[in-house]
Amino acid sequence: MTNLLSIPQAAERLGFSQSLVRRYCRQGRLGIKVGKVWVIPLDHIEQFVKEPRPVGYPKGRPRA
Repeated sequence: MTNLLSIPQAAERLGFSQSLVRRYCRQGRLGIKVGKVWVIPLDHIEQFVKEPRPVGYPKGRPRA
């Protein structure tokens, strides 16, 4: 059986804000939508943590 986390639980586990976790869910990078609710399986969190993430400014963002 897969353990499922809510957005607040996943945010706490990842050390992210809830809005960032929601954004990742909408982008398809994390979680599964069940009806109107997002659920995040623990194996998605483990896989997400292992993925490399870009460092620095996103493309198109002007530097101050």
